[in-house]
Amino acid sequence: MSQEPTQPLSVENIEQASQHLAYPNNYNVRTVPSADGDIEPLTGDITTNTEMVAHSFNNSGSATASESVAQDEMVATEAGLDPTLTSEHPAESGPEVSKAKHRKSFWREIVETIILTILIFFLVKSLVQNFRIQGTSMEPNFHTDQYILVNKVAYFHIDVNAFLRIIPGVKADGVHNLWLFGGPHRGDVIVFQYPKAPEDDYIKRVIAFPGETVAVHHNIAYVNGKPLAEPYIKQEEAFGYTSEYPDTIVKPDELFVMGDNRNGSSDSRIWGLLPVNNIIGKAWFDYWPFFRTGWGFIPEIHSDFAH
Repeated sequence: MSQEPTQPLSVENIEQASQHLAYPNNYNVRTVPSADGDIEPLTGDITTNTEMVAHSFNNSGSATASESVAQDEMVATEAGLDPTLTSEHPAESGPEVSKAKHRKSFWREIVETIILTILIFFLVKSLVQNFRIQGTSMEPNFHTDQYILVNKVAYFHIDVNAFLRIIPGVKADGVHNLWLFGGPHRGDVIVFQYPKAPEDDYIKRVIAFPGETVAVHHNIAYVNGKPLAEPYIKQEEAFGYTSEYPDTIVKPDELFVMGDNRNGSSDSRIWGLLPVNNIIGKAWFDYWPFFRTGWGFIPEIHSDFAH
């Protein structure tokens, strides 16, 4: 078995080996550029040169990493982002940052709660409204300083003819109301704007509808010549207001209303028929005073004709 010839160890051989390790591609080149551009031979021992090469490599790597981080931060800034979020060394979050985020979250929740409360308030206000009763016109069923809730959606209606008149060539005279939820019934208690003074609100009971003939004799209401059976009215000797009303045909967009206290009520017998557009809503819930007779949902009494 043959063996390759070995060279004897010498200082020259050791230097060549070190040059091969430091510069594997050009280990025979023993020169480095100087500051002024001349070529100078390497000086010093193997250890010193090797350490210099390693030190140069470490410095170069460090400089390259710093330049990369700086470039990332510059790109993030130009894009409108937070450089600390893209940097390889983001800022650590301390107690002050945590407290600031907590305060921001707290006030955001407060604002959202206020906005939601306002929206709910206006939503409920568009559906239900509270009223305080003043006067004795609806006794014995409703009294002064009694608080009720009124359902404003119950009598929502649309005049169909008003929409038809928008169409060119279509002729639609008069009023044709479409009640989305059935409209008023005979005997319903309603709240409305007083026709003579719309800023005032009245509460009365529905007696007659469009197209019907209504009359009142001795506090008894007659519809189409037939007397109504009204268990809710308060019958007393007449005082103050007349209890007589001649036969009258109710117009398409109007109602005839009266108070339960027939001898002490200002109603359609005095100021005329009620336009349906003046209706605010239906008396729905009696909520104050608490737990007295009649407290709670207001009963629906649909008047029938007396036999």
